[in-house]
Amino acid sequence: MKTVRGMIFLSGFIIAFGAGLLIFGGIDTPANQFLAGYGTGITAVGAIALIFLLIKSRDKEWLAKFEMKQNDERQVFIANKAARVTFFTATIATAAACGIAAVRGDLVAITYMLAVSAVMLLVFVIAKTFFEKKY
Repeated sequence: MKTVRGMIFLSGFIIAFGAGLLIFGGIDTPANQFLAGYGTGITAVGAIALIFLLIKSRDKEWLAKFEMKQNDERQVFIANKAARVTFFTATIATAAACGIAAVRGDLVAITYMLAVSAVMLLVFVIAKTFFEKKY
C-alpha cells in the first residue's frame, strides 16, 4: 500500500475480518476455539496498526519520510522480499503444525489449518496476479 489512507482502510478490513472470526468461533469445540483465537490475534494486530497509523498520520515529518520510503526502489524491493519470506515461512509453519496434528490424530485441527493455508495461498495468487497486471 502506497498511501496511508489505503493502509488505514486495510487495517480496518483486518479488524473486521478478525472480529468476524471471533464472533463466528466459539468456545464449545476445539475447532471453534481455534477460530476464535485466530480472530482475536488478527483483530489485535489490525487494531494496533490502525492506532499507530492514526497517530502517525498527523505528523507531517513522518508523512514526508513515509512518502520518500515508498518511492525508493531499494526500500520497495526489500519490503517485497520480506513479504515473500514471511508468507513462505508461515506456510511452512502451518504445514509443520498439520504434521504434528496428524501424528496426534486431530483431523479437525488439520482441516482448519489447511483451510487457513488455502486462504493464504488464494490471497497470494490474487495479489500476485493483480500486481503483475498493474506493474
